[in-house]
Amino acid sequence: MVQDGRVTLSGDVDWYHQKVHAEDAIRHLIGVLGVTNSITIKPPVPTVKAFEVKAKIEDALRRNARFSVAA
Repeated sequence: MVQDGRVTLSGDVDWYHQKVHAEDAIRHLIGVLGVTNSITIKPPVPTVKAFEVKAKIEDALRRNARFSVAA
């Protein structure tokens, strides 16, 4: 939104650097008197499947058991 030379940025991004770059892209444009950066950072939610977690835990336990027996 722009009103009287003041720009308000809004919306969602995944990463902080995207928020910063959006502000940097407009801050020095002719006619921009100020910027309010109201962009929200909402990282993507990783999709973790229970069977993948179970498999990783079991693999780690097997590795640990091999090292314990070998020592």
